[in-house]
Amino acid sequence: WDFRSFWFLQRTRMATNNIERFFFGHFGFIEKIISKQVNGISTLSRNALVELQNQGYKLPTVQIVVPTNVDLQHFKFHQSMPEKCTALFSGTYNSNYDLDKTIHFLNQFRSIIECDVLWARPKETTQSKFDFYDLDTIETTRKEMPKLISKSSFGVAICKDEDSVALRAAMPTKIAEFFSVGRPVVVSEGIGDLDSIISSNRVGVVIPKGDWYNLREVVEKLIEILEDPETPFRCRK
Repeated sequence: WDFRSFWFLQRTRMATNNIERFFFGHFGFIEKIISKQVNGISTLSRNALVELQNQGYKLPTVQIVVPTNVDLQHFKFHQSMPEKCTALFSGTYNSNYDLDKTIHFLNQFRSIIECDVLWARPKETTQSKFDFYDLDTIETTRKEMPKLISKSSFGVAICKDEDSVALRAAMPTKIAEFFSVGRPVVVSEGIGDLDSIISSNRVGVVIPKGDWYNLREVVEKLIEILEDPETPFRCRK
């Protein structure tokens, strides 16, 4: 069983009408029945296995965790950080991401250090999602992403707290792409196993749940990481 996410929970929360909520809400029941027939399971995080057990799933004894895969030849390592600080949003940002919290963090960060903010979006993504925040955007392709990441200082992926169960099973590929190039990330608490990965390896910072209005300590920690010449090497490792 290649378990990628609590997809039905996310779709149920994102549903726009009762029919969709009913439809997606029944996938969990079907999934539990099917899970009893599998001989092995792979997940994106160890926390996913814990959450599956908490949700009442019967898990096989053969278990493997593969957080994500990234083409290291395509996303090549760049040890030198850019002279100009740049925060980069990469890829598609759906309703699971907390844009208000993201902008609040960036505003606190920019009150201490000058930093540009750029959203590199796929051509098929509508720009309206970020129009309210007045961010610079650029249309890009997967082929161009390594170069854009190398010119950035850090990546950003801050999600909404209400998706906590579903997020424990997630691992955004964009995070691995930043690490591969040698760039730290800013993420919200509770995404896959990133809390422990980031804190133990000092490859970014984690935005705590709850009262996030005073993030001065997190901002200062990020600045310290960005100023550390060993940060790119830790990220790539």
